[in-house]
Amino acid sequence: MTFVPSLRARIFSLAESLERDKQLLAARRLTLEHLERMQRETERTGLAIERLPVLNGARLRGADEMVDQRIRDDAVARHIGALSTT
Repeated sequence: MTFVPSLRARIFSLAESLERDKQLLAARRLTLEHLERMQRETERTGLAIERLPVLNGARLRGADEMVDQRIRDDAVARHIGALSTT
Protein backbone atom coordinates (compact mmCIF):
# COMPACT_ATOMS: atom_id res chain seq x y z
CA MET A 1 0.00 0.00 0.00
CA THR A 2 2.24 2.69 -1.31
CA PHE A 3 -0.55 5.21 -1.78
CA VAL A 4 -1.07 5.60 2.00
CA PRO A 5 2.19 7.51 2.64
CA SER A 6 1.55 9.75 -0.37
CA LEU A 7 -2.04 10.27 0.80
CA ARG A 8 -0.76 11.20 4.27
CA ALA A 9 1.74 13.59 2.74
CA ARG A 10 -0.99 15.17 0.64
CA ILE A 11 -3.29 15.57 3.68
CA PHE A 12 -0.42 17.08 5.67
CA SER A 13 0.35 19.46 2.80
CA LEU A 14 -3.29 20.50 2.58
CA ALA A 15 -3.41 21.07 6.34
CA GLU A 16 -0.32 23.29 6.15
CA SER A 17 -1.83 25.18 3.21
CA LEU A 18 -5.07 25.64 5.13
CA GLU A 19 -3.17 26.98 8.15
CA ARG A 20 -1.27 29.45 5.95
CA ASP A 21 -4.54 30.54 4.36
CA LYS A 22 -6.08 31.06 7.81
CA GLN A 23 -3.11 33.19 8.87
CA LEU A 24 -3.31 35.24 5.67
CA LEU A 25 -7.05 35.70 6.14
CA ALA A 26 -6.52 36.85 9.73
CA ALA A 27 -3.84 39.30 8.60
CA ARG A 28 -6.08 40.61 5.84
CA ARG A 29 -8.96 40.98 8.29
CA LEU A 30 -6.73 42.98 10.65
CA THR A 31 -5.53 45.11 7.74
CA LEU A 32 -9.11 45.71 6.62
CA GLU A 33 -10.17 46.68 10.15
CA HIS A 34 -7.19 49.01 10.37
CA LEU A 35 -8.04 50.60 7.03
CA GLU A 36 -11.66 51.05 8.08
CA ARG A 37 -10.54 52.74 11.33
CA MET A 38 -8.20 54.97 9.37
CA GLN A 39 -10.99 55.87 6.95
CA ARG A 40 -13.35 56.76 9.82
CA GLU A 41 -10.62 58.84 11.46
CA THR A 42 -9.86 60.56 8.16
CA GLU A 43 -13.53 61.35 7.68
CA ARG A 44 -13.78 62.76 11.20
CA THR A 45 -10.61 64.77 10.70
CA GLY A 46 -11.82 65.91 7.29
CA LEU A 47 -15.08 67.08 8.77
CA ALA A 48 -13.20 68.88 11.53
CA ILE A 49 -10.89 70.51 8.99
CA GLU A 50 -13.85 71.52 6.82
CA ARG A 51 -15.51 73.11 9.85
CA LEU A 52 -12.32 74.83 11.01
CA PRO A 53 -12.72 77.94 8.80
CA VAL A 54 -16.31 78.28 9.97
CA LEU A 55 -15.28 78.00 13.60
CA ASN A 56 -12.33 80.33 13.12
CA GLY A 57 -14.59 82.77 11.29
CA ALA A 58 -17.05 82.69 14.17
CA ARG A 59 -14.23 83.20 16.65
CA LEU A 60 -12.84 86.08 14.63
CA ARG A 61 -16.26 87.69 14.35
CA GLY A 62 -16.74 87.22 18.08
CA ALA A 63 -13.33 88.71 18.79
CA ASP A 64 -14.01 91.64 16.46
CA GLU A 65 -17.31 92.27 18.20
CA MET A 66 -15.59 92.19 21.59
CA VAL A 67 -12.94 94.66 20.44
CA ASP A 68 -15.58 96.92 18.92
CA GLN A 69 -17.55 96.83 22.17
CA ARG A 70 -14.44 97.68 24.20
CA ILE A 71 -13.67 100.59 21.90
CA ARG A 72 -17.24 101.86 22.29
CA ASP A 73 -17.08 101.38 26.06
CA ASP A 74 -13.76 103.25 26.24
CA ALA A 75 -15.16 106.07 24.09
CA VAL A 76 -18.23 106.34 26.30
CA ALA A 77 -16.07 106.31 29.44
CA ARG A 78 -13.80 109.03 28.01
CA HIS A 79 -16.82 111.08 27.04
CA ILE A 80 -18.36 110.70 30.50
CA GLY A 81 -14.98 111.51 32.06
CA ALA A 82 -14.69 114.60 29.89
CA LEU A 83 -18.19 115.72 30.84
CA SER A 84 -17.56 115.25 34.54
CA THR A 85 -14.38 117.38 34.48
CA THR A 86 -16.09 120.34 32.86
